[in-house]
Amino acid sequence: MTEQRVNGRKTEIQESEETDEPFLDPGNLGKNGSDCGSTKHQSQRVGGEMDASMGANGLLGIVGGVLSLLREVAKEGLEYIDSHGERLETRLIEHSQKRASYLEKTAALEREIARLLEQAEKLPTNPTEEE
Repeated sequence: MTEQRVNGRKTEIQESEETDEPFLDPGNLGKNGSDCGSTKHQSQRVGGEMDASMGANGLLGIVGGVLSLLREVAKEGLEYIDSHGERLETRLIEHSQKRASYLEKTAALEREIARLLEQAEKLPTNPTEEE
């Protein structure tokens, strides 16, 4: 028996000899690559209750295959979520930079307009009049 951690719990799994069917052999998990059409992802269909002829090794193979697939899906999901998060962080940085640039430029324009208004107030109201 080997001990594995599943969601923080210790689970004992009985080791078996390799069989002719890779999806029934818990020792063969992960050997088939990540092709979704591989036998790694095709567990036996069990209708109703488990048949006693299946035996513990068959059940362990099915459960092991499901667990392997769950781990693969979780890994791919986290990779996607993490890469999407990185894209969002990049966009947030770009947003912050654009916002700062926008605020800086509008503040500069506002100062320039205020300066021009002050100069205009100092000018005579009628340009033909002499002071």
